[in-house]
Amino acid sequence: MARQYDVILQDISRNRAAFAERVAEIRADQRLTAEGKREMITEAYSAAMQAHNALKAELAQAREAALVAARGRAFASRDASPAGEANYRAAIAQAREASRDGRQMQALVDQAVATRDSTLLRALAFIGHETGNGGLLRVVAQHEGTVADLLDVEARFGNAQSPDMRLANSMATTAPSRPPEVSQMAANAAMLH
Repeated sequence: MARQYDVILQDISRNRAAFAERVAEIRADQRLTAEGKREMITEAYSAAMQAHNALKAELAQAREAALVAARGRAFASRDASPAGEANYRAAIAQAREASRDGRQMQALVDQAVATRDSTLLRALAFIGHETGNGGLLRVVAQHEGTVADLLDVEARFGNAQSPDMRLANSMATTAPSRPPEVSQMAANAAMLH
């Protein structure tokens, strides 16, 4: 099982902090020459970036796994029998047909809510998700918990992220800062060639 998203975010933060601490230790070491400090900082940066990239890849996998799992819970047929599967496919077809006409769609939503038809509600949610109809998803989510859960996961990880959530995720996954010593090493190496 993949590690949880928040744990990976904490590991990214710890990696960044450990690297900053290591750079400070190297810079403070009076036994090292300027060249030795540059080499050690460059090596530490390389290791920190390698760890960061591995953690970001793991984070992307955790994000995708959360989205896939939430979509599976929201959209999978709950009745695995052939009749149940056929009923769900028919509900999806009915919802897809109704999606072409706003009044027909509203009538179908009203019917699903009034009859508490969870199969039809999930079919409506599937069509809402497929067509990007957030309003339909929000209406269904009021009556179908798995769809509400999906909207929460989409708001955190998916395309429905708010600008604030995008910014928070971007800040949380920021790479370790590249120290000037790393640039100096690269410039020195370029001059030698």
